[in-house]
Amino acid sequence: MQNGFDDANFVRSFEAVGYDVINIDDRVFYSFDTSSEVSRLCRRLIRAQQTRAFNLEIQKYLRIAKPKIVFVFKAPGLHYETVQLANDLRIPLVVFYPDLEPAVLGKSYVAALRAASAFYHTKPNLVGHFQQTLRSDVRFTYPLYDAKSVSTGDIDSNRRMVLVAHHSTGKLDLLRQINDFDVIDIDVYGSGWPAIALNRVVFHGPLFGPAINGIYRKASFVLGALMERVDGFVDGDVITSRSIQVPAYGGLLIHPYTDAALELYESDECLFTAASDLEGKLTSLLLHDAVRRDLQINQQRAVIAKARSVDSFVNDLILEFGS
Repeated sequence: MQNGFDDANFVRSFEAVGYDVINIDDRVFYSFDTSSEVSRLCRRLIRAQQTRAFNLEIQKYLRIAKPKIVFVFKAPGLHYETVQLANDLRIPLVVFYPDLEPAVLGKSYVAALRAASAFYHTKPNLVGHFQQTLRSDVRFTYPLYDAKSVSTGDIDSNRRMVLVAHHSTGKLDLLRQINDFDVIDIDVYGSGWPAIALNRVVFHGPLFGPAINGIYRKASFVLGALMERVDGFVDGDVITSRSIQVPAYGGLLIHPYTDAALELYESDECLFTAASDLEGKLTSLLLHDAVRRDLQINQQRAVIAKARSVDSFVNDLILEFGS
């Protein structure tokens, strides 16, 4: 079960060790696009019905197939009753949740996380928060990367900056400031961005899967963007999945300064604290291709040394919960 494009890597990893994988995609059940106010209203009105259908499908599969393991990637519609059925059938159900605050998804989802065989998350600043609000045995792991996609970058082939992100006010403010630097063109890939004119920014639709990796490798820089807050529950991001995946796949990531990012990269050369700091670093690095390449290589070595591949994660999961 999944929500998002990263599930394909998990499917391949389970299949590689001999598992027959059934991928129950919750997007099939939530049929309304959220790109307009009207469709968002429709989704809210029928959300409960769609979520119930999603969980009934999973429960039917659990009873009939009795799988060796159920791996849940996000699946925000997951209900406690579904997890409890898996427990009653003695089927391990493991949840991997890479976002900020599951409490925004409702009480049933929180209860489902508490009842799961294991709950993994990727936010180093939220370990204590999740231990207090969800379960004491919450498991932190750095965001995972696909070992087959690890590549050397070609970061001087396209003198542009790339941002892959959905719109937020903070990200738009940062884009405006970079645009005013007038030192580099920026390609933005994502949804929800308003129709505004910025002379050095080009807005594109969202990209998914392997197509993103090629964009990372060819850009001079990839701009790291952090989610500021989630409905007031907790502070914002300190790292994201792209904090790992961009360097692993050959991009040079320019990342907002956080203590977690400094610990991850072991250097602040590609970290920025304010727009003025970012302008100076971009201007200097654009003059030195060899320095940019060395920084990318060092970033990649650092994240691969600390983070785990999907294959490694799945192998350990099977050793603990599979049979």
